[in-house]
Amino acid sequence: THADLPASAKGKAGANFTATVPVYFHVITNGSLGNLTSTQINAQIAVLDKTFGGGEGGADTGFDFTLAGVTRTDDPVWYASKSGGAEHAMKRALKQGGDNALNIYSTSGGAYLGWAYLPEISDTAQAYLDGIVFDWRTVPGASTEYQGSYDRGETLTHEAGHWLNLEHTFFGGCNKSGDFVDDT
Repeated sequence: THADLPASAKGKAGANFTATVPVYFHVITNGSLGNLTSTQINAQIAVLDKTFGGGEGGADTGFDFTLAGVTRTDDPVWYASKSGGAEHAMKRALKQGGDNALNIYSTSGGAYLGWAYLPEISDTAQAYLDGIVFDWRTVPGASTEYQGSYDRGETLTHEAGHWLNLEHTFFGGCNKSGDFVDDT
């Protein structure tokens, strides 16, 4: 479970804040590797809604995630994508929606469970990089490889936090400006 917000942070966004985020889910495969089913994709979206909705003991953030579309691409180079050329090509080809849309790319994850860019990327010449790349095996029910550890869909929750401009709690060396949240 997650800790609740400190009293000083509650209500800062307004009591009735809500935002529905359209999600474009891009399934990148290498043959049959990474071929997520519709049921698995829906389970992953449900985890996002539950965690950002306070369903695990934290605060209801007001964010709701709605599946807006799914693409499927069999490309071994994109599947093995690390941050770099393949990621750029993949995102240029597949990104959908505007700045309010979350584009999710399920791949092997390279050497990571996932990564995301903070929103400031949207104000640069590389705005197409906006979105999240993550390891498909972290989706609930998708694989037994991470069973009992990283198979609960929380990797995408973590990365979606970055996409919404949250830093790691240790950002800035845990000094007073750190992650810009006064409780950490």
